[in-house]
Amino acid sequence: MKANSKNTSKKSKKSSKKAQAKTTPKKEKRPQLSKKIDELIAKGGTFAELIAAGNKFCEENALKTRLSKASFATQIYWRTKIQGHETYLEDLGVKVTEAGIEKVKKAA
Repeated sequence: MKANSKNTSKKSKKSSKKAQAKTTPKKEKRPQLSKKIDELIAKGGTFAELIAAGNKFCEENALKTRLSKASFATQIYWRTKIQGHETYLEDLGVKVTEAGIEKVKKAA
């Protein structure tokens, strides 16, 4: 009889752990910096403006990352070369210059 009482107590402990796991709230979604950089690239502007807007986003969302001109170059490289979206900039209607990212009129 003693062996059975030990087994039931172990089962109740396991079931209580499962019950606790089910009631744990889900984690909040973290803001995605890559989506914000995509938005900034689509918006266009000078690199100083884009970097300031991106860093403001990071500060507001408690992200440790700070953006630079290279952050935008890396994002463009990732979208065009790694993900194979060769017309990424054309689809957004922008082009990269030394001063920043400019809007380009799309050909009709």
